[in-house]
Amino acid sequence: MTHHAYIDESGTLDHQEVMTVAMVVLEGSFSAQSIHKEAALKVNPRWFEKSRRALKVHFHYADMLKEHKLSVGGVFGKKRIDCFTSCFYHDGNLKSSSERFGIYTQLIKSCLIQGYEIYDDLTILIERQGGWDSYKAALVSELNTIPEQFTKRGRFCTGKFELKSGTKPGLQLADFYAGATRDFLLAHKDSSLADAYELIKHQVREIKIESYEHSAKSKG
Repeated sequence: MTHHAYIDESGTLDHQEVMTVAMVVLEGSFSAQSIHKEAALKVNPRWFEKSRRALKVHFHYADMLKEHKLSVGGVFGKKRIDCFTSCFYHDGNLKSSSERFGIYTQLIKSCLIQGYEIYDDLTILIERQGGWDSYKAALVSELNTIPEQFTKRGRFCTGKFELKSGTKPGLQLADFYAGATRDFLLAHKDSSLADAYELIKHQVREIKIESYEHSAKSKG
């Protein structure tokens, strides 16, 4: 059975302390759209009579009010969502865009490895970054090595990778999970940062912590 996975990140810049990538996995190609719509209507019930508009609501975790994060997290936390996360703690030193992209790629691969421990067939949408057309081919080629590794071990796994705009409902879900997980990791600054994560933590399999030494540097 094919499952649909969505990948997004939070905190890629050196001063942001923690870079986090989340991959959410759903059943059915329209599940993300349905969940997104319900969350949009929860945030703004007056849209109910014109619910088609709800699909145009764009959730960007970093820009959401706390009350909206809690409302959306409450909706997401009741759904059948599987989440795999990985993170990297910035050391404070400035890195080149190539180095940061290499770490980002490593975090995606970490999430994929976790996911393929459970799922055999994934259609995977990744939120595209600026200049995505210049790195798409190399990134997809590198990510394809993950299902190939599992297949070589005797369990046939497949993956179809696409880079899409972050306005896609599934990618907005992934952005929420990446942001909420990152806030949880920063809760030593303010315990309330963990509030949204508390609503979805039962869906997060594990938060993998990656070190720079194990992060491949990208040519992109």
